[in-house]
Amino acid sequence: RQQARCGDACDDLLNTAVQSLKSALEHKDAAAATGSLWQQPEQQLALQDSITAIHQHNYPHAIALLKQTLASTGDHPDILNYLGFSHRKLGLYEQAIAYYRQALAIDPAHLGANEYLGELYVEIGDLDRASMQLARLDQLCAFACYEREELARWIAMANGSVNLQAMLQRN
Repeated sequence: RQQARCGDACDDLLNTAVQSLKSALEHKDAAAATGSLWQQPEQQLALQDSITAIHQHNYPHAIALLKQTLASTGDHPDILNYLGFSHRKLGLYEQAIAYYRQALAIDPAHLGANEYLGELYVEIGDLDRASMQLARLDQLCAFACYEREELARWIAMANGSVNLQAMLQRN
């Protein structure tokens, strides 16, 4: 299958993800509320390695690392979200949807999973569902919310105000 490419937009999203990871590592007590992911240094390193693989567009390797981390931590919305992202980038949409839904079942307010699920819907041409995800993000963080603004940009591109195919094909 052909890998979707989104160039600078992916880099921006992944940089945001790395910053979120760093922030979570600095605030272990807050992250501990959703599980023990941040309590073990080896789990922290495994997740950092998987995010590095994502940033390098090595999605199969990222998936392998994320599945290893998931096996040791149990279901965690961040890991499930990254699994969804990696599967989506490989064009494995059904698997990606399943991971995003698992993440949202654990944490319905997970901004990244809500955004990425919306982006997936844009990629497959389901703008109604993408708009539903945008409405959900509006409820969660309408003001100064990167995830909401990014999904709104994707939807605008899909509606023809920006060239979505060009954005997906950039390196």
